[in-house]
Amino acid sequence: MKNTILIWLLVLFFTAPGLGQSPFWMEDFGTSQGWYLEDNWAISGGKLEFYWSPSISNFDQEALSPLISLDENVGELIVTQYLDVFSGTPDESAEIAIISGNETTVIWNYVLIEGNWGNSNGSDISFPLQEFAGQDIKIRFRTFGLTTFNWNWWDIFEVKITAYYDKDLCIQNITGPTSVDVMEEGTWQVEIRNLGLESMADFTVFIYDKKTGNQMGSITGHRITDFT
Repeated sequence: MKNTILIWLLVLFFTAPGLGQSPFWMEDFGTSQGWYLEDNWAISGGKLEFYWSPSISNFDQEALSPLISLDENVGELIVTQYLDVFSGTPDESAEIAIISGNETTVIWNYVLIEGNWGNSNGSDISFPLQEFAGQDIKIRFRTFGLTTFNWNWWDIFEVKITAYYDKDLCIQNITGPTSVDVMEEGTWQVEIRNLGLESMADFTVFIYDKKTGNQMGSITGHRITDFT
């Protein structure tokens, strides 16, 4: 049996005043843990979905996220969704709201008479969250109206919250072996992305043995100015 070393990488860098937007919280609906779902709402197949059946008259149904503690530097709420309409009427609506304490703030309302929204694979819609900085919130997806029969479905594929931080780097892509034999040399190409708005020069990529945690090597990066 060969002895192999699994590797993982870490980027360390010096910070200074800057501005960037990074993912702070994300839900890809791999599970339904923490979500409160009323009738005709379900989480399955990697999405949150409201479905018309069984048909309900004079309905008001919601899907409520777990409690989210926002960073002081919170940026935007980004929802990737698709709304499919069976019959466009002014009597049914889709709504997204932020609940903070006893306050509910509606940030999006869509009336079905306007027809389908987005594309079937999901389209992004974003909302600023700075007014909720440092607060504990829940995200509410609400459907209401005369009858669910006028819907087909409302699919939410991903919900993401971003935050603004000081200079911010991330590993965008790694090319190379996932393991090497003991005493064998390995070469990896690491693509670093700058999420900040200022260039960075003083950062180092470290390579570690995933099993033992021992450092295997490091390299100091070049100046990055590809702002996001």
